[in-house]
Amino acid sequence: MKFSLSSRQMSESFLTAALLSLSGGLQDVYTYISRGHVFANAQTGNIVLFSQNIFSHDWNRSIHYFVPLLFFVLGVAAATFIRQSFQNL
Repeated sequence: MKFSLSSRQMSESFLTAALLSLSGGLQDVYTYISRGHVFANAQTGNIVLFSQNIFSHDWNRSIHYFVPLLFFVLGVAAATFIRQSFQNL
């Protein structure tokens, strides 16, 4: 099956993927360097650093990475609750 450029979705574009990757990476660098060495853009980095500190038995640093993860989960739960509340109107 052959696709023409006009039939492809924007989300399939290499340029779009590259720009999103660059944007996410820059946001990660900014938040890690200037916001207390935690990742605010993607929680994967916080999970890795949290796990690393757990296995190293560094409990204070573990809590440092657990707090952003906890608030991320609470934010997702709040957003889901709000969305469901307005869908049922």
